[in-house]
Amino acid sequence: MNRLLEEINSQLDDRNIPPRSKQSQEWFKDKLKEIERHPVNRNELTRELKNMNPVRTPHVGRMYIFYYFPKTRRELPYYDLFPNIFMTDISSKYFQGLNLHYLPVGMREDFFMRLLERVNKQRYDKQTFLRITYEYLNSFRRFRAFKSCWKRYDYKQVRGNIINVPSSEWENVMYLPTAMFRKKPEEIVHIESRKRYRNT
Repeated sequence: MNRLLEEINSQLDDRNIPPRSKQSQEWFKDKLKEIERHPVNRNELTRELKNMNPVRTPHVGRMYIFYYFPKTRRELPYYDLFPNIFMTDISSKYFQGLNLHYLPVGMREDFFMRLLERVNKQRYDKQTFLRITYEYLNSFRRFRAFKSCWKRYDYKQVRGNIINVPSSEWENVMYLPTAMFRKKPEEIVHIESRKRYRNT
């Protein structure tokens, strides 16, 4: 994953494309098929996660990745073993977040750009986060895509570390083919997400 991120960043730099811009969004659309064909080595990804600094205290508005085995997975119609979320709410036993894997690419791009309206600062560094909560997102129709990807996670069901994705990598990681859906293929999950979006 790190090598792919380095390659993406290098290509963006070579073309002088500013990240999180309409220009980079168009570039990613053209690049997407190549990115999707890139093989994701799960064993290598697991090793990389173990070598990264774990997050002791997650924060609302930041992006995280982790392995997750739902307690009720037998009852669920489908679930993602490797969520990529923006944290929205935290309690002592659970945390909630927007798992971008549930959104098809077009919806994901549009939703991501709308979320950036809530960034706390224009410079993307260690203090950057999104000012988002369930209540806020639920208050505005322009954020209604959140209902297709908002999920609750039990701390006890997380396997391994919760890893913070630096704000400088948000856009890159959002496009990586790291979803690990079980019980239904990703295409079916995305079809159902579109239906829920249209009915919201």
